[in-house]
Amino acid sequence: PYLFPTGKGYFDGNITLNEYLKMRSMQLFSKFTLVQEYLLVMIHIYMVHQILGQVNGSALADALRRVREQHPKLSDKEVFRRVVRKLAPPAITGTPNYYRQNLHELLVYALAKAMPHLFVTLTADELSELKWECVRDLEASLEPCLLPGMTWQDVPTECARLFHDRMMHLLHEHILRPDGSGMFGRVQGYMLRYESQTR
Repeated sequence: PYLFPTGKGYFDGNITLNEYLKMRSMQLFSKFTLVQEYLLVMIHIYMVHQILGQVNGSALADALRRVREQHPKLSDKEVFRRVVRKLAPPAITGTPNYYRQNLHELLVYALAKAMPHLFVTLTADELSELKWECVRDLEASLEPCLLPGMTWQDVPTECARLFHDRMMHLLHEHILRPDGSGMFGRVQGYMLRYESQTR
């Protein structure tokens, strides 16, 4: 299964990097999602790929020169960090351009649909006695797959997938019913936001 889809087990360029990363992240409870170092390296490669694909070389060189002129005492590492934060495309979560684009989209949405008047939250707590029943069932069935001492905090991809599936169930089965029979009646518009509290 690790050699899927090409029989080679590595990214060979026949599919896009985004498709490859999505395919690997769907292989739940495999070495591609359980090894956190692999996930971190893939996120880093994705970010570099996004930046290099959307920023031309002359803009990058100009930005590096300006930061070095303004802050001559900064190390090379800090100079690159500042330039990347400034030039990073909105596709990279947490960058200034990401927040700027999300703010613009929210303002346009509010202008077109009016201000939201209802806030619904769905919370997943995998550590307390209030954990979802499906989490308990999944923990029991997957205990043999996990290494000794592993908890749900050690399988972030699987947690995110489970939460997303539960969110879509809540949304489509209880709120956005096609016939308007959802718990809030006919919904004219909605926005989703996922947060990780990391507590």
